[in-house]
Amino acid sequence: LAWLVAGQWQSESSRAALEDLRARSVRLHHLDTLLLQMLDAESSGRGYLLTQNPVYLTPYQDGQADLEHTLAALRADNWANEDQHRAVDHLAMLVDMRWSLLTQAIERGAPPSADQADGGTGKQVTDDLRARILKLRADTQAEIDGTQDGAFARFADARTMNRVLGASVLALLLVLVLVLY
Repeated sequence: LAWLVAGQWQSESSRAALEDLRARSVRLHHLDTLLLQMLDAESSGRGYLLTQNPVYLTPYQDGQADLEHTLAALRADNWANEDQHRAVDHLAMLVDMRWSLLTQAIERGAPPSADQADGGTGKQVTDDLRARILKLRADTQAEIDGTQDGAFARFADARTMNRVLGASVLALLLVLVLVLY
């Protein structure tokens, strides 16, 4: 019975660890996707501003719905603490801010003064977006590492328990054979 209980415990803890790892891997995917979507929209806008060819605007035009979907997924995630929730909300504000600057530039047909060679607001917002995404990524990776370390520790415990229970069963069988002999 102890062996069955131990096996069930190991199975359940392994399943929980795998679910946790999958959820955090999806979070990493969403964070990477958010950055790529934002940078793709910026490249689209810059391509249009350089060439005045509307064909470059497709990623920008299609991008806002994709960004909203990705942000919604990040907001719905089970973050470890309130600071991370606030960081996601701040990230959404930065995305809106950068999108607004990009929209203004496209509507005017020229880059705003904020996006000139010296950087300005557009560059600062994009840099802040990158920094916040990298911070959330690092936090998530640390959580993944903690889950993996905990799973390996549970595997070691289960291995030890299996050895002890296996030796106990062999000892009981030996005693039973001796008693019958």
